[in-house]
Amino acid sequence: MLFEGQRVLVDATFREERRRAAFLQVAARWGVPSVLLLCHAEPGTARKRLEARHADASDADWSVYQIVAKRWEEASPLTQQALHAISTDDGAEQVLAGALEVLRKLGLHN
Repeated sequence: MLFEGQRVLVDATFREERRRAAFLQVAARWGVPSVLLLCHAEPGTARKRLEARHADASDADWSVYQIVAKRWEEASPLTQQALHAISTDDGAEQVLAGALEVLRKLGLHN
């Protein structure tokens, strides 16, 4: 889709800085505008949501959240330039509005 001129969304944890940097470097090499949307919720919100999940595809629970949070690597100056934080505390509509606003500001959405 990307090579057909369409926009692509890559859904990834990108916990490791080297993976974020590699992604941005490849995008730059291909001449593809890219942005990292860091979606985050307060720990209390995340815990409530994880406890409310039942019978879905993910096996993530509070203990998995804590492990991933501990292993999160901070952004380097390179990725910091492309990083835009979006709170997910207030739900899906807020996340979508925040993401679209970032994309509009960057000229990547009408």
